[in-house]
Amino acid sequence: MTGPASVAIVDMDGVLLDLHWDTARVRRELNAILAPEGMSVDGDDLIAGIASACAKLDARDVEANARLATRLWAVIDKEEVRCAQGCSIHSGARSLLQRLSGVPVALYTNNHHSCALAALRTVGIDPARFFSIQARTGAASIKPAAAPVQAILSAPEAAGAERVFLVGDHPADMGSALAFRQAAPAPQIIAIGYAHSMDKVPLLEAAGADFVVTELSVAAELIQAPQSPHTLSMVLLAWNEEASIAAAVRDCRRVGRLWLSGYEIVVVDDGSCDDTAARAEAANQGDVRVVRHAHNQGMGAALRSGYTAARCDYIAFLPADRQVRPQSLLTFLPWATPETTVVSDYLAHPRARGAV
Repeated sequence: MTGPASVAIVDMDGVLLDLHWDTARVRRELNAILAPEGMSVDGDDLIAGIASACAKLDARDVEANARLATRLWAVIDKEEVRCAQGCSIHSGARSLLQRLSGVPVALYTNNHHSCALAALRTVGIDPARFFSIQARTGAASIKPAAAPVQAILSAPEAAGAERVFLVGDHPADMGSALAFRQAAPAPQIIAIGYAHSMDKVPLLEAAGADFVVTELSVAAELIQAPQSPHTLSMVLLAWNEEASIAAAVRDCRRVGRLWLSGYEIVVVDDGSCDDTAARAEAANQGDVRVVRHAHNQGMGAALRSGYTAARCDYIAFLPADRQVRPQSLLTFLPWATPETTVVSDYLAHPRARGAV
C-alpha cells in the first residue's frame, strides 16, 4: 500500500494557539524555587531555563535535581491548567487545518498532554483531527529531540510518507527536526519556522529552519506544493551581496531539490567590489554557475547576462539579498507553459513590511 506523499506535524502553542501565559509571574515562582540553589531563569526562555538549571544541579546531585525538577514543572503545569481555559486560536490556524484536509496532520507540543486536549476543546478544535498527539506527560521537556517525531511517524497513518513538514515557532521545534534528520535518513523532514515578527526570522534560520513564513497560509502552500515537471534556471542578481549570497543559493537549492524536476542557479555578479563571486562559487554543489561583470552595469544588463546563460526550460530572477525567496515561485509554476509568461507585482513594497 502506498503511503501519503506528505505528513504535517504542527506545534500547538505558538502556531495553532496562544495560551496567554503570565510569563512574569511564572518566572518569579520559578526563581523563588531556584534561588536557594543560586540559580535563576532570568533572561532565558522559561523551558530552556528550567532545562539549564536542572542540568547544572544534576551534575552535582541527581536526587536533588529530580526533586527540583518536579517542583519547577509543577509551576508550569499549574499555569497550563489556568491558560487552557482562556486560550485563543491564532489567526490563520483554522484555515491552515482546513487547507491541509487531505494531509495527515499530527500535533506536537511541549505542553502537558491534558493541557493540550483542554486547550484544543476551548477553541473548538476536535483533538481527533490529529492522527497523533505527542505532548509532555511528566516533568521533562520533549524538545528538542527526535523521539516525539519518531513516535508520530510510527503511527499507521504516517507509514510510507515521503516527506514530513514540521511547522513550529520556536528554535526548539527546529531542533527537533534537525535531531530527527540526524537519527533517521528517511523520510525527508522539512522544518518550517513560523515567525510572529521579523526579528524572529534570524533566530529560526539559525536554529535550522529550512523555510521561514510569517503567515500560516504560506506554510500550507509549501506543504501542498506539487512536484513541478519543469526545469528552472534561478537567476540571482547580485551586487555587493557577500553577506547574503550563500544563503540565497541555499534557498534556491532547497526549492530546486524539493519541488523541481531539474534546476540550476545562475549568479550574476554585477561588478561587485566585495567577495560576492567568491562566496557564490564556494557555495557551489554542482548546481551553481557564476557570471561576472567587470564593472557594475545595472539590473537590465544583469538580467540579460543571466538569461543568456540560463539553460533550463524556464527562467526566473531573484534578488540575492533575499528580499524575495524562491519558494514564492511555487505559486506560479503550475501556470507556466510554453505559451504563457507568468509575472507578478508587489501590492506593497517588501521593504515596507519585511518580505520573507
